[in-house]
Amino acid sequence: ALEGNIKVITYDIAEESRIPVIVNKMKARGTMLVLGPIFSSNAQTIIQQIAPYGMTMITLSNNPLLASQKD
Repeated sequence: ALEGNIKVITYDIAEESRIPVIVNKMKARGTMLVLGPIFSSNAQTIIQQIAPYGMTMITLSNNPLLASQKD
């Protein structure tokens, strides 16, 4: 059985320069799962930045290279 609360929070990462700020916000909130983004260039940047914090990302990109990345 799942226990606890699930919160869905959205972030606008149209500007790639905002990604480090958003990753810090996610870290501060104790984020464990990231859904998205759609664009593989943004996904690649986020993967690199969230990996040290143990966050998991399910990207919405159709780029198969992203699916095969492992820590």
